[in-house]
Amino acid sequence: MKKELEFRAWDFKEKQMRYGFKVGKFFTSYNCDEFMQFIGLLDKDNRKIYEGDIVKIDSRIGVVEYSLYLNLCEYRLFLIEDFNNKGDWCRGTFEFDDSIRMKVIGNIFENPELLVSK
Repeated sequence: MKKELEFRAWDFKEKQMRYGFKVGKFFTSYNCDEFMQFIGLLDKDNRKIYEGDIVKIDSRIGVVEYSLYLNLCEYRLFLIEDFNNKGDWCRGTFEFDDSIRMKVIGNIFENPELLVSK
C-alpha cells in the first residue's frame, strides 16, 4: 500500500493555515514558508494531527514535532510544562495508542498563547 503524504502550510503573508497539500502538488502556488506534515494519526475527535499542533493529553499540553533523537526519526510530543530556561523542550515520546487520548487544541501559528506555561 502506498502512503500518501499530506501537508498543511502556514501562509505568513495572509496569516492563515492552508490545507490539502499533497506530494506532487505544486507547493509554491501559495506564499507559504512553513510546511507541516500530517503524522498519520487522528485525535480523539477524529481530527488529523499535524506537526506544529498543540495537543492536550489528559491534563498535559504539548507540541507535536518531528525529531531526530538517539538516531531515530520520529514524531515526539514536547510538553509545555517541562520547558526549561535553557530553551530546550524536555522530550516525551508518545505512542500510537496515545492519540486516542489526545485532543488538538490549536497550533503554534494560530494559537501561540497556548505555548505559555502556567
